[in-house]
Amino acid sequence: MNQPFNWILGGGAILLLTLFSFFLLWFKGRTYLKKAHLHSEKVLADTKKELEEKKREIELDNKEKWMQAKLQFEQETETRRRELQSLEEK
Repeated sequence: MNQPFNWILGGGAILLLTLFSFFLLWFKGRTYLKKAHLHSEKVLADTKKELEEKKREIELDNKEKWMQAKLQFEQETETRRRELQSLEEK
């Protein structure tokens, strides 16, 4: 008579252990996913920051190149203007 009772207790223990394991793994999985999500957000934020820095560098470099090209153009234009003036005076 005691044997069916032991089966019920054993089955209940297995069921409780299974449920406990399921919820433990579920909770650990959620925690892992939250950590992974936070890490991915940090990586994304860092990447955006690096991208903005590179963009500023490129903009400054382009501005510097533009200023150099403008200066060179103005110098060449002034040289040609002087040459034309000297030719007109002759």
